[in-house]
Amino acid sequence: RRKGSNLVIQSGDGRVWPEIYLRDIGWLPLEIVPQKSLDESKGDPPDEEQQRKLGEQARGKGKKGQGKKGGGGGGFGIEIFLLLALIAAVLPLVIAYIIKIWRLIAPAFSGSHDLPRVGYRTMIDRLSAIGVARKPSETREEFAERIKDKYPSLSEMTPHHTAGLLRGPYVEETRPEFQSSTWADAIEKLKGEIRAHATKTRRFFGILNPLSFLWSK
Repeated sequence: RRKGSNLVIQSGDGRVWPEIYLRDIGWLPLEIVPQKSLDESKGDPPDEEQQRKLGEQARGKGKKGQGKKGGGGGGFGIEIFLLLALIAAVLPLVIAYIIKIWRLIAPAFSGSHDLPRVGYRTMIDRLSAIGVARKPSETREEFAERIKDKYPSLSEMTPHHTAGLLRGPYVEETRPEFQSSTWADAIEKLKGEIRAHATKTRRFFGILNPLSFLWSK
């Protein structure tokens, strides 16, 4: 019994047994042999290991059988496709998380003239993450008044936010709305209020949601 599917046929041993069809006669079997062999030498056929290597070379798998160990050229294309699909799926989430994190830490890196806007935005981002957001057509002041019982810190900082946005060119930047410590204290107070009134499950899913800031108004 021979192992594998490789078999070396020497030129002098080649045979072909075709059949041809002739009208009114039928099928005729033929035996075709080479008239002359270019290899006149006679000897023992190659051993099974040599036949295996020659067969792998003929199939383009290399002398060391690399194709047998690997997945072939088609597998490489599939791997690249899957990698690109993974990147296409993950990259938007990574970008969304980067935006979300930046909006939460931005007050620590903002100038005094940006604090009324950036600090207020951080506070409403934290509220929107737990599902507390301003309703359509609801003003900022109305929103702060509606949630004041549970989240009074936003009600306290909303006037500072409005005053900072409406400031004139000669307003002193020593006022509370332009102080980083004012907004840092308010944000810490809001975080405590969220821990007190929002369930752990809601806070957990608020952290996982990379697009929660889209509901901030």
